[in-house]
Amino acid sequence: MTTLSRSAVVIGLCATALVAVTTPASAAWTPPQELPSSAGRYPLFAAYGADGVASIGMYGPLALVPATPQAPVAISRVLAGGTVQAPAALPDGLGAPVAVSPGGTLLAVGGPRSPLDYVGLEGRRSRLRVGIGPVGDRLRRIPTNGIVGTRTLAAAVNDSGDAAVVFSRCVNAGCSARSVLATFRRRGRAFTTPVVLAGRTGYPAAAVAVNARGDAIVAWIQHRAHSRGNDVRVRLRGADGALTKVRLAGPTAPAPTIAVTLSRSRRGVVSWFSERVSEGSVGGPLAVSWVQMDSRGTIGRRRVLDTGTPSGHGQADAVRGARLRAVLGADGVTTVAWTGFAGGHYVVRAERIDRDVGRVETISPPTADAQLMDLAGDSAGDAIAVWASVPGTTAAPGVAAVIRPAGATAFGAPQLVLTGADASGTAAGAIAPGGRAIVAGGPVEVLNRDNPSGVRVTQLLG
Repeated sequence: MTTLSRSAVVIGLCATALVAVTTPASAAWTPPQELPSSAGRYPLFAAYGADGVASIGMYGPLALVPATPQAPVAISRVLAGGTVQAPAALPDGLGAPVAVSPGGTLLAVGGPRSPLDYVGLEGRRSRLRVGIGPVGDRLRRIPTNGIVGTRTLAAAVNDSGDAAVVFSRCVNAGCSARSVLATFRRRGRAFTTPVVLAGRTGYPAAAVAVNARGDAIVAWIQHRAHSRGNDVRVRLRGADGALTKVRLAGPTAPAPTIAVTLSRSRRGVVSWFSERVSEGSVGGPLAVSWVQMDSRGTIGRRRVLDTGTPSGHGQADAVRGARLRAVLGADGVTTVAWTGFAGGHYVVRAERIDRDVGRVETISPPTADAQLMDLAGDSAGDAIAVWASVPGTTAAPGVAAVIRPAGATAFGAPQLVLTGADASGTAAGAIAPGGRAIVAGGPVEVLNRDNPSGVRVTQLLG
């Protein structure tokens, strides 16, 4: 991969604008290109398939009164030479959550209400449908043996097709209480009978990861039975089906975001936005916490990464919830990235967690409001973080990519790769060995707009 030095790109900040200096030709991003038939859609993920072709997953167009709780998901392939294909909808009503393995295996879920369903009300129980196959290619339906749920929460898959899906069910008439369950699959087989993770909790959230061996780690939010508040709980499942005990990771915020990774040696990392630590801006600051687990499911070190992430802040109220991502490197080391808060601004931070050693770094300019959009890695150990300026806080909104080459311990300088509000609402990125990367950006808001913009992509061709 072409190494990007910190001096390759300089992003300077004025009081109201981002200014990008041109990159060298050896590390140049292509001019932005709009994907055909992508008006009114938002990028959901970017990924490279086993054939090396990049795919952009998008959801939308959205409707005021959706006909189905599954927000429509379609995939557009970006071929060699810059040729782009029109988005093809996922078949059989499949949608989110979607999961893509490091080698380009895609899992998509249909049936119960989607995490992208912005209406938010629970529907009737629906049968779970799951499709697995190469990203950008035909998906094969995987038997679920009549499993039903009311909302899907999270999914994961590895290159071989081992998979997990976490979902919830209403347990009372008003759906003020729900149960959280998970079902697992070994390659070539159907999904298992669901495992009950939480028998009764409030509004659910969850995260799941499957390693290359087929082991899985699941984390979820659970309401405390005899006191106010919520906790994050976690459980490991071996490839042989053996389950560890449920472990308490720690207290969480009322509306948490959870991220998990699991190495081949079954060493897990759980990170989440934890409960308030002080008063301040609207909602009070949040902490970013993580715990490590060993192969037996025992909780090891606990650590607070950041204690300055508010749930609301002046002009930056447009930040749609706290964002947190985690990715497992080729060396088994976890990188966590999140939207933090410092010096009166939203900033994007990251930490590479090597056992008990880590160093938090700020990967966005300290005097601009920026929010994390995506974090991804490749099989060679490269990593890419994508962040966007917060709408309304700068005169020149845009999307930036920040790359950490394989073997490096810190990210390089940000590169402003897309500019304008029509690229900075939602963004996704992917990286591949050999110096290739891709970033897709979508508009801030398209619902009710007469002429909504399409999704734009730019590539680093190596």
